[in-house]
Amino acid sequence: SQTPDSVDLLGVKAGVLVMLGRTSDAVEAYRRVIELSPEDEAVQVRYARALSADGKRPEAEEVLTQLMQAGVAGSEAARAALLETYQELGLHERVAAMVNASLDKFAVGEDAALDRAMGKSLIGQGRHTEAQQRLGGVAAGSAYFPSAQILYAQSEAQAGDMRAALSRISGLIGDTVMVRRVVPVLLGLELGSSDNRSLLVRADSEIDVDALPYELALRWMAMRLKLADLQGDWTLAQATLERVAGLDDGDDSVTALRVVLLYRQGQAKEAAGLLLQSPRLEGSATGSLLSFALDTKAPEAGRQHPMTQVLRALVNADKDALESAVTDYSGVRTLFTDDAVAGLRSGGAAGDSVRASCRDLAMATVAMEGRMPSLAEVLCGSAIDKAPGNLPAYAMLAAAMIENGEDISALSERVRAVAPDSSLGLMLDAMRNVSAGDHIGAVSVLRSLVQRHPENPHLVYQLAQEINSAGLEDEAIGALTPIADGEGPYRLAAMNDLAYLLAERGGDDLEQAVDLARSALRALPTSPAVLDTAGWVEHRRGRDKAALTLMTQAIPSLSDVPEAHYHIGAVYKALGQDRWARHHLEQAASGPGEAKGVKQASDLLAEMGVSPGIQ
Repeated sequence: SQTPDSVDLLGVKAGVLVMLGRTSDAVEAYRRVIELSPEDEAVQVRYARALSADGKRPEAEEVLTQLMQAGVAGSEAARAALLETYQELGLHERVAAMVNASLDKFAVGEDAALDRAMGKSLIGQGRHTEAQQRLGGVAAGSAYFPSAQILYAQSEAQAGDMRAALSRISGLIGDTVMVRRVVPVLLGLELGSSDNRSLLVRADSEIDVDALPYELALRWMAMRLKLADLQGDWTLAQATLERVAGLDDGDDSVTALRVVLLYRQGQAKEAAGLLLQSPRLEGSATGSLLSFALDTKAPEAGRQHPMTQVLRALVNADKDALESAVTDYSGVRTLFTDDAVAGLRSGGAAGDSVRASCRDLAMATVAMEGRMPSLAEVLCGSAIDKAPGNLPAYAMLAAAMIENGEDISALSERVRAVAPDSSLGLMLDAMRNVSAGDHIGAVSVLRSLVQRHPENPHLVYQLAQEINSAGLEDEAIGALTPIADGEGPYRLAAMNDLAYLLAERGGDDLEQAVDLARSALRALPTSPAVLDTAGWVEHRRGRDKAALTLMTQAIPSLSDVPEAHYHIGAVYKALGQDRWARHHLEQAASGPGEAKGVKQASDLLAEMGVSPGIQ
């Protein structure tokens, strides 16, 4: 305030405003800097980045394109910033076209940001040799070096040279200075990729966690625990939990998982001792499960986990208590009252074998709630081995497999063999239909399930979703309306779905769509799906500026969703911004043929006189 025309201070202020998420204020601050220093290309690039963060992407593109065309000193940085903007939005077709047109114009090593952005795009195109050339040109002192090196290793792994990829990771981890820069990038890798898991396993085997800052060390240990769970390495998992307990001894969830692992390893006495040393955990709901499994006396004033009540009813063969307990427990969506009761009627719940089975299931529940689904799978398998008729154990096993993204076909057959008419079997059949794209088949199965369990909110909403996916819009509206009008857990989701369908129907239903979309948005103001729907409703009303404001917030999180690209592309077209309409419509049209929005995007491009594909 004392030096309002200081270019340096205004630049710092603008950068801080971006970091705080106050992007509109940052844009204004950068505009003032440019007025005072119009020849500073670096500031113009930062200004364009702020515009993009504020949702003003066409304006950002224009600024960056002018810098690129002028051939000024900042042209490479401008090109890199534009590529990164496209990449953030999932405009992969546009990125590929831009990279392919630029490869021969810019030598490797001219600009680190540009080399990294180009390398990332080339990996996506499967052009690994060229990608590695670009990524290898990023200097070690550059801020882009850590991410470029991880991309390089991913490219080597994808190209079949895992040995080189692992060697690269070892070199980065072995550098005591570089490791702190590389670890945050490694922690951002998706564990669903087998290549990424291999890279992380190598890094984990060589990293000195004690040398990391406290928060970074905790994050690394959390990742290590996930890896151990995925690999079924319970020794590593136990050691990791003990290490985390040494860093943060006040986390009861860590102690609970340590108890479960001791139990899994046949050390029940040690597990009970650890539980008894943790009074706060012992008196918690999770503690009641552990006490049940270890046959220790829970504190009289302790809380009861709903699953503990389910298991006690099973062991005591108490039908009424079992019905009540399962009805009250919503933690496992694959657990149904009729299945649990059917096990009692068939004699599947009786004797010491069932007691032992239920102890395993109690521990599996703690593992699931502690985000160790693979450990839960192992414990459920043990529970089933001890009591093959224990359907709640199958239900928990299904939940764990679903959490891990595993194929449940074989499990479906096992459940059918044990209980041919079970609700769990029907649920698994419905999921198989959904995976196969057979939404009509899924609707048929889910109708049967809802007839059995009309008060189950999960099933009722899933049925409504599948009716919608099957293209039965009017019926979907009828199914979603009572959910949206109710007070259940899917009320807001149903309101969002219903708003979209009513907006598509138009006419007199449009005002109701507006009310529903705004109500959902008030409750979930940062939800990408809600923002996208609210924007589409505004578009259907002809309020395209308002629609764009909402959709620009949503699209970075929906960058892999063709329908979202179609929506924002249609809005840009309505606003006369055909260039950005094409950006998003071409991306939408490149999606899988059966995906929503793909055909609509192609049709809209044809209406614009553009064939799908980057021109």
